[in-house]
Amino acid sequence: MQSCVQDIAHITLDPYKNVPSIKKVISDLETASTLELLRSRFIDLWAGSDPDRRAEAQTKFLRNLELARQDWSGLERSQELCAFKTFRDQQLAHVQLIFSDGEYERLDVGALGLKWRDIGLMLERIEPIVLSLNMVVRCAGINMNDEKERLRQAAEIFWSGYPPNNPFQPIAREDARSG
Repeated sequence: MQSCVQDIAHITLDPYKNVPSIKKVISDLETASTLELLRSRFIDLWAGSDPDRRAEAQTKFLRNLELARQDWSGLERSQELCAFKTFRDQQLAHVQLIFSDGEYERLDVGALGLKWRDIGLMLERIEPIVLSLNMVVRCAGINMNDEKERLRQAAEIFWSGYPPNNPFQPIAREDARSG
């Protein structure tokens, strides 16, 4: 659990120049020149010279950017991420103290209340941010909701015995009793 918590804290919060953490990428997107370069590249890649598609691509870019910012804003202020950061900092420094209200106190890691379930929940909150940033920065991504629905439909078709005259389709129970 320790390494998972530390890794999540690193990929979300590290502010260092060579670390592509969510915090760092969001921060870099606040630079007007960087944002304009990415916007222009995104529109050119998705729409080419078609003016109608360019407007649609502009909207798509801005929507992904806003989603990433909103989701990050909520996550960054969350108690859960704060607990992950505190745990990570404690592990890195090998210090059992935390600075609170102007003085140092013993850190009770158990009081952070981290459970295995919290790792999965945190990853669920991180996923949409990473996907939106991937679209904005790399002009690439997967619409996970559409992809999950497509896979659900494919599984439904597969398990329904499609095509209808499939010789390998299992015999229905009623047919098996009568035959």
